[in-house]
Amino acid sequence: IPVMASHTGFRDLSYGTKILYENPGEYEALVTERPFGDRKPGDYGTSDTGKTRTDRSRTPYQLSRIRALGGMVGIGLGSSGVGVEWRHQVASDCDGTTKTFAQALLYATEMMGGEGVTFGTDAGGFAPMSAPRFGADACPGARGDEERMAGGRVRSQALAQKNAVRYSSPLTTVGDWRFEASSNPKDAAYTKDEVKAWLAVARVKTGQASSSSLGKGSQVVLERWQAMEESNSNTPLERVRAGSREWDINVDGMAHYGMIPDFLQDLANVLRASPAGDAPLASVLTSAERYLRMWSTIESRAAAMGPAI
Repeated sequence: IPVMASHTGFRDLSYGTKILYENPGEYEALVTERPFGDRKPGDYGTSDTGKTRTDRSRTPYQLSRIRALGGMVGIGLGSSGVGVEWRHQVASDCDGTTKTFAQALLYATEMMGGEGVTFGTDAGGFAPMSAPRFGADACPGARGDEERMAGGRVRSQALAQKNAVRYSSPLTTVGDWRFEASSNPKDAAYTKDEVKAWLAVARVKTGQASSSSLGKGSQVVLERWQAMEESNSNTPLERVRAGSREWDINVDGMAHYGMIPDFLQDLANVLRASPAGDAPLASVLTSAERYLRMWSTIESRAAAMGPAI
């Protein structure tokens, strides 16, 4: 009878694992054996034990059994524990976003033979969803992780982002709440002046202020806005709205369930810019039908087995 791992991660992608690629389609996972408390810098690549290998994450053998049974695997949207660039197709340069989810999707799609892979939000369990790749709060997944954020990595990640999601209309609501950021200089993507500049530039872009209002830090932020506006090639999406409130996955991240289309578009933009292309998305986009077929199989096999004794 098919089974489903509804929202999970993968041990082969966890921090503390290094992948050795051998013959085409083959690989070996090299696992750090040193106890986490006795680690040396670089042993795990993280200071957060929650990002290392645990029994909660699926193993290659478990995935092979799920695949053989005709089951499915759901990937957690936050993907904060992904520390491996699977086959070096998508750069892992924006922690906690679609960039890290893409690693898990590429891996799971390969392990599952291209079918039976979807996403599992787990939002009812207060699990994080995909964070923004742009804006004052860009690439926040490394925050609080002393090893992962070393060398100003959060900032370098934020400045490297391209392929934003394109919308059919500009932002109109640009209050302070939209451009808040970490108050800790060690893990912030932008300086205090640049954080203020995000709001100032947004007001200029929406016609609520003149360019003369721009101050310190505006040059860096203007370059980031330009990256958002020029690198997006998708067919424009309609923004999710509730009354006068609107959302933008580029600067808000996936704030709620209604932004699943936005999340999928950002993921598609990331994948299309990589050698993988957007083929791995096929399993996700057909996963609802796959789930129904799986459940039909479960019911028919259960009926054939008869009542439980």
